[in-house]
Order: sequence, then C-alpha cells, then structure tokens
Amino acid sequence: MIIPNAVTEHERAQTRLLLEELGISDAEYAILNHIHFGCHHLPSSLGKFAASPDYALDQRVTIEETSKAARSCLKRGLIQIISTSDLKRIKHELDRDCIGPIYGFPNPGTVDFTELGAKVWRAIETLQSDLTPLPYRRGFGYRDAVEIKTRWTFVSRTAMSRHRDRLRKEQQVTSMTRPVALDQIRLASWSPPQRGWSFDAVQEYKWQGYMGGGGASFFRSGESDGLDRSQLRRRCKRFGMDPNEWCVLLTLAKWGSYDIRHVVRSSTILAKSVLKLRISSQDAYQAILRCLESGVLVKLDEKALRLRTTVCVSPTPLVTDNHRTSRLDFTEKEARLLTELGPTIHGDAWLESWVVEREIFRRVHHYAWNLLDVASVFEEYSRDSAATVKIGPIQEIGPWCLYWWKRFDKGYRLEFDVTSE
Repeated sequence: MIIPNAVTEHERAQTRLLLEELGISDAEYAILNHIHFGCHHLPSSLGKFAASPDYALDQRVTIEETSKAARSCLKRGLIQIISTSDLKRIKHELDRDCIGPIYGFPNPGTVDFTELGAKVWRAIETLQSDLTPLPYRRGFGYRDAVEIKTRWTFVSRTAMSRHRDRLRKEQQVTSMTRPVALDQIRLASWSPPQRGWSFDAVQEYKWQGYMGGGGASFFRSGESDGLDRSQLRRRCKRFGMDPNEWCVLLTLAKWGSYDIRHVVRSSTILAKSVLKLRISSQDAYQAILRCLESGVLVKLDEKALRLRTTVCVSPTPLVTDNHRTSRLDFTEKEARLLTELGPTIHGDAWLESWVVEREIFRRVHHYAWNLLDVASVFEEYSRDSAATVKIGPIQEIGPWCLYWWKRFDKGYRLEFDVTSE
C-alpha cells in the first residue's frame, strides 16, 4: 500500500522527468504553477510572488531565479502580457454557450498563460492526477459567491455615515438597510460597553471567483494616524512597553485571537501599513513572548475559553467572538489597559474608529466536474456547525470553464444558502 508521503515523492520524481522532457526548469515550473491558480500579476512583480515555497516542486527558488524564469517563459511563448486586444480575442474565441470563466478574466497589463503555456500545464496536471491513487484523490468544488449580506456595526455615527458613502460607490453593492441604533454592545472582548449603530448591505457578484469569508472581521476605519517612530516609542514608554509589543496588541485587537504564527505574520504587515514601522518576524515573536511572560497576553486553553466566553457574552452582547483554544488573547486587566493606552497613542477618537464586518448570509454556487468533487462540497458544509445551510438541487451543466483556458465539456453546479445570524 502506498502512503500519501510516498505518493508525493513518486509524483515529484515523475513530474521532474516530464519537466526535463519539456525543457522546463524549477523556476519556470514555479511561474507556471503560480499562474495556474489564477494569480494574475504585473510582469514586474510576478517573480516575487512565484518565489514562494508554495509553488516550488521540491526545492525553493529565489526571486532572482523566478524573475529570470518569467522573462524566459515570455520569450518561449508560455505566458503573455494581456493586452486589451488579447482580452477581446479571448472572449470572442470562448464558446458563447460556455458558463464562466467562474474565476473571471485576467486584467489588461497582467500576465497569464498562452494557449501553449496552458497546454504545457495541462500535461503536468494530468500526469500528477494520474499518479495519485484513488484513495488519496481529494475532490474540490470551485466556489463562486454570488450574493453576500453583511452586517456593519459601529460605535460612531459619523464613522458609519462615512462608510455608507464608500459602499454606495461600490458597483457590487445593490442595497443597504436603514441604520439601526443599538443600546449597549461590545465590539470585542477588550472594548467597553457602548451605544452603537448597525446596518446591512447586500453585494452581488457573478463569475468573479469571490469566495465569501464567513465570520466577522474587526478593524479600524480611516487612514493611518501618521505617528512617526520616535512619537510612538515615547508614548509606549509611558506604559512600559516598546512599539513591537504595541504592534502585537493592535494585531490582536484588530483580528481577534489567533495562534502565535498568525499573530507574528499579521504583526509584521500591520506594523508597515498602520504604524509605518518595519519589524521582522523574529522581533514580533520576541514581543509575543515578552507579553506572555508579563501577563499582557494569555494562551487560551479550554478552561480559559469557558471563562472568557462567560465574561464576554453576559450581560452585554458581543459583536465579534473569534475565541478559539490554543490561541492568544488579552487578559482582562490588559484589555482595560488597551482602552486606556489606545487613545493616548492614537488620539481621543481611537475607540470610535473601530468597526465590525460580519457576514450573515452567503449564496454560493459550487462548480464540479465529477461526482468526487460534488461529494467534497457536501463534506465542506457538513463541518460548518455555526451556520444554517440550505442546499439546492444538483444541476448538470456544460460546457463550462474555470479560467478561459481550463474548460470542461460538462459538470455539476450546486447552490448553497448559508445563514449565520
């Protein structure tokens, strides 16, 4: 019996033989692998994204190697920079009766396969699929969210009005409800009870490959506070912490409780986008360890989670509840400190700028080309115990395409309504 790891090694070895036959280098494979996921980038940034270890065959390639490989693939006619005329031609050549492309067309100026490049990738994909024994083949239903209903919650009526104005300019937003005043709410476990406002907005999509995320997101509306590093350092010092530790706290405040690896990665992103700082992953990790040691943060276990849930839910409704075990979160003492330190660093209106985005309804079309993929879709929704799922009938369709170059003669479409209120 072949175990999954052995299958992977065998698959890689056979794939390498095919690549040698086709004259495809490791770096060129990474370029083609990245593009086949529907990732369309400008030529100048393609090499950077394709250098991720996620796209390598068995050994990581550098940005310099993938950048050179991108130029090589262009020269060999495997990929192309999409022009307006190219896009018109692709649309014209696509069968009018074909459903899709489910994940949309590439934008002009970005890089995508040529017909030759698509043919080469299909040969690689077919080989890898054929090498995987049936017990280890995983079905996959391609998701296209066609309608999303989102509930937006604010503690500032001014911030809510500004956000409504922004949504009115978005093409996908088809309707919004009137704002509703809320008595006492807590946007997050660390925020104090306040009055608030909420409204619902409906967005409609078609063949844009929009996934719909589910759950709730918690973030600050508006732009960066414009603090320079010296100001931030002086203000953090008053509370006995450095800017890296404050960045970790802001990350948890913004995205809720997550595991250490996620907090490290998100902290480096937030430092650059919000605080205008550059901190390394190692800096963020050390800041987390200091916060755990000083009691600023706690790692949730089952007992802590039960206590936290009780504190958060009663007596004031909690708009976001992203607590999970084996994740980081604030201690109650430091949650109060956050509400004091935030205005000191970012200004008196800091709390008023927070907003919660919660998806309460999602209509999703799943496309599958065989019954194994159909079964995987049902399995995916069976694991979602927090939502009510209504399943429509299975429709036989055909022809359809995922991308303009990835076409199927027939397949299946399933409709799911997912309600999370």
